[in-house]
Amino acid sequence: MNQDWISFQEMFYPRKRARSVSQDVRAPIYLVEDQGLVISASSEGEDLSPWLGLPVQEAIERYAYLSKDRKVVTFTRQDVDRWILESTTHPNFYEQVEFLRQQAAPQGGTQFNPHFVIQAMNSWWGKVLPSAYGIYLSIQPPAPTSSAATSGSAAAAPSQAGVPPVKHLLMLVRRGKFDQFHEPDLSSLGNDRRHRPDHVVKYLTEKHLVPVQGVFVSANEWQEWADAANAARAGNPWRKVAQSMKANRTQLVPFRWGVASLIATRAFL
Repeated sequence: MNQDWISFQEMFYPRKRARSVSQDVRAPIYLVEDQGLVISASSEGEDLSPWLGLPVQEAIERYAYLSKDRKVVTFTRQDVDRWILESTTHPNFYEQVEFLRQQAAPQGGTQFNPHFVIQAMNSWWGKVLPSAYGIYLSIQPPAPTSSAATSGSAAAAPSQAGVPPVKHLLMLVRRGKFDQFHEPDLSSLGNDRRHRPDHVVKYLTEKHLVPVQGVFVSANEWQEWADAANAARAGNPWRKVAQSMKANRTQLVPFRWGVASLIATRAFL
């Protein structure tokens, strides 16, 4: 499979647990209406199924305790159907989703902030990487919490020998566009080589005939970076990436000075 959207979604935009309706949430509520009736209702992490089938205004009034002080954005079914049809002219699902977000924005859709790694691949990484390249992300199991970890030896090993990654994803970019994204099949490498970062990256480079940059990081670090990107008070995620690289908790394979220098520069902008 050249474009595995499920793996892409799980890597960069993992599904969040549904929140209790009693919680104080302020995410926008999105409705799709057909002839005045709600046929779709959604908000990040919430179950709004009781809204379905109700007249739009009645739904908002009946569930005022949910919609108070929150943006409620309504789209017509005709518009949504037209956007979906027009999106099929784009070559892959990733670009189709981006097109749909652009269409929804003028009508009140929330500005979508791509994952900080995706933003980098679409912008400044292109300054140091060739027109065709690959990024292999390997998320490793959390480092064991033992006396060795306390001394620092376990924390300094993002790739644990013989331990499969929690998840991994290969993304190929050609001329600034995502060409492929999927979990690569490493079975032909054998049990020993598939757990060696240098062998994995060399294999992917030779298989796809493009330079591949491997990034090996623990699940804990990956989540910490995402939290930093999602919360303004947590700081610049690239600063955390740079700190993790300096402490050998994240591996670039192969180590490219151009990529490392650019990450360090972004960390302090």
